[in-house]
Amino acid sequence: MIASAPTDEGFPVRCELCGKTSSVDVSRPPGDSVCPHCGSLLWVLAVAELTGKHGFSPDAVINQLVGTTQQSVFREMAEVFSSQFEIEEKEFERICKQLEEYESWGTTAVGGGIAIPHVNSEALDRCFTVMAHSTHGIEFKTPDETPVHTLVMVAAPPALQGDFLRKLERIATAMRFLRSP
Repeated sequence: MIASAPTDEGFPVRCELCGKTSSVDVSRPPGDSVCPHCGSLLWVLAVAELTGKHGFSPDAVINQLVGTTQQSVFREMAEVFSSQFEIEEKEFERICKQLEEYESWGTTAVGGGIAIPHVNSEALDRCFTVMAHSTHGIEFKTPDETPVHTLVMVAAPPALQGDFLRKLERIATAMRFLRSP
């Protein structure tokens, strides 16, 4: 594991709490850093900044997931894009069920504390991504048997499968940075 640290060669990240910008190296995994000015966790800002430099920027971020199970985390993340697209309750429940069903067929965890759950919905008009962090980690059937700390959920309408696959490719490429030391 590489620990986070302020550095002149790191990535510039602005702290939401104190508003100051610092260049930091981000720990891998799980992809966090601490603001050298106020000590707050810079996880989402650091990861979003780094993944953006590697070809992917999420549409929305959740700084700290409340859920502790796959089911609760899937619901929490689905609520973000459901509110963005004003999805009705019936479709929201179908999306949550589909996420759980896909996970039962085979894990969306890729190792290194990362999972990329995905879902299709007619209620969407474009691909939408939510990146989230869990400090405590979520149990998945991961290849390396480690808890998942970083999740990127991808939702897309069935008609945009090409866009969906390109988005997954960019996410996988960006997430490789967080997995490699």
